[in-house]
Amino acid sequence: MRPHRITAAVVTVLALLLAGCGAGSRTPAATATLVPCAFPPPAQSLDVRVLAYNSSAVDPFTNTMVRSCSRDGVTLRHEPIDFAGQTQKTIATLSGRYGTYDIVETYGLVVPQFASTGKLRPLDDLVARYREEYGLDRLSPEMLAALSYDGKLYGLPTMAQPFTLVYRRDVFDRLGLAPPRTFAELREVAARVQRDGGIRYPLALPLLASADIATAYDAALGSLGTDYVDRETGRPNFTTPAAARAFTELRSLLPFMDPQVTTFAQPAVQQQMYNGSAAIAIMYSGRMFDLVQERNSRFSGSSRSPRRRRSPVATCSTTRCRSTAGRSRPTPRSTRTCCSGSWPRRWDRSRRARRCRRRSRRGWAA
Repeated sequence: MRPHRITAAVVTVLALLLAGCGAGSRTPAATATLVPCAFPPPAQSLDVRVLAYNSSAVDPFTNTMVRSCSRDGVTLRHEPIDFAGQTQKTIATLSGRYGTYDIVETYGLVVPQFASTGKLRPLDDLVARYREEYGLDRLSPEMLAALSYDGKLYGLPTMAQPFTLVYRRDVFDRLGLAPPRTFAELREVAARVQRDGGIRYPLALPLLASADIATAYDAALGSLGTDYVDRETGRPNFTTPAAARAFTELRSLLPFMDPQVTTFAQPAVQQQMYNGSAAIAIMYSGRMFDLVQERNSRFSGSSRSPRRRRSPVATCSTTRCRSTAGRSRPTPRSTRTCCSGSWPRRWDRSRRARRCRRRSRRGWAA
């Protein structure tokens, strides 16, 4: 049995992309990169269990940690798991007096809840000790703040995560549609595709009741300028006008989505784009790599344009961060790309955003 306090941090390479949550490692562990992993050998053999979901974007980092640090009597163990399973096991391992996992990779939303009850180990002493050696000063202050509670740091950020709006370019071009920027525009576009585009359920969102729906609600709140958790009180913002509006806006999208949407995690949303049963989706940016592979779908293929290869799918995105300790609030607008807000809200008027939009007319933009 393990003590109840968990080190909810993995010191690993920062990454920009985060895939959705399909079970089963997409990257063979044997191909993982070996990196230095220094620690004093334990007095006796030790198993360290790692909880991290599997995807083509996350696996290389998890596998590198497992392969590099399994030595000198220490064995790191990581079993394939999907997002719903990871969420449930995170709650289970942090709720009891004893945990079954030693290192947890998850969203920063768990920090206030479990740090306040002493279930997470503060990392301030370790960060101070290894700050210079690992260049920890380079970590984003905003991301570190999202993983802190009551003045103490409980997790290290591993990824910045764009939440990405994806649409079928061929459908939009045929119907003369522009990418939606607000919930109202999203409803209007979805209704048009449903009516004139021959797609019964044109919108695909990950609203899995046991996991993803909380992320979707968090993102909807963020697009309205409200955090999931109040920064001052550490309590959920469920009684504010923005909270009610976020719920209303999400509910308004139901007529354009498959009736089984509350059973859909990221892989199901991706599959709808693969098979053409949806024309618009919102998913994590790490799904984009698989989405544009021609071998995965006929809608992922490209045709030749006068200047460059053209993809039938385009994207816009806004950066959010994922860490080893929980869902975090949106990063500052200055770091966002193409779209502002976690969900369709408005177009960023910056020069970079204009370049994104120009690129999106000829292929993927992110």
